[in-house]
Amino acid sequence: MPEPRQLRRPRRTTSGPGFVQIPKTFEKQCLADELTLEEIGLLTLANTHPETKHVGVLYRPNEWNDVFGGTSHVGRLLDNLQAKGKLALDGYWVLIRGWMPTRGFRQPKYFSSGLYSLVHQVDSPLLRMVIGSELLGLRLCDQTPADLEKNRMYQYASEYWEEITGCPLIPASSMTGDLLRPPEEMLDHLAVMPGAETAFKGLTSRSWSVIDEPLRAPLQRSLLSRFGDNRFGHLNSTRLG
Repeated sequence: MPEPRQLRRPRRTTSGPGFVQIPKTFEKQCLADELTLEEIGLLTLANTHPETKHVGVLYRPNEWNDVFGGTSHVGRLLDNLQAKGKLALDGYWVLIRGWMPTRGFRQPKYFSSGLYSLVHQVDSPLLRMVIGSELLGLRLCDQTPADLEKNRMYQYASEYWEEITGCPLIPASSMTGDLLRPPEEMLDHLAVMPGAETAFKGLTSRSWSVIDEPLRAPLQRSLLSRFGDNRFGHLNSTRLG
């Protein structure tokens, strides 16, 4: 296992985006994930809330409880969305799954703007590991060195990766974005990130619903290789394929 390096600080600061695009496939995906109308509504509110940051995190607004049926009802909807893989929750923090791949991976400036929120607002090891796992879906191997120098996508991805894991990012030529064949080195980096044990417990208690399905088993193996079954006895009944 690699040893994490000292973290670097971001050079940029930003607030939440003023305009958010909802893809035309949003409805189709919600139906495929068997979301109820209430769940679709709450997910839409999270996506379009003015306090949702460029990295896809939102501190749960109090007005949701006041307007949409009370704390218990809203909490139940959020839990359902987490169980269906649409959100990741830790305390009052909400992370919208897939936010960065559908926005930041396509817009370098947007991607870079999320670094400030990652550093200063996302201190949850669980949410950081979820964000890190989504970086495995970033494909850079097709881009020329000139393209990467111009759009700075590899630079920004490296800053994200070092902030989350403390490790250097693998070369751009090795970043295929293929979740069915994830780079073992990146999985090992996630296993040594600060707070990895806490994140591991959080993933297990959520039945791994907040990790893309192809990554669940390989990431669990990397984490188990570091921590072992003896420290997570309850995992024996939840071991993935």
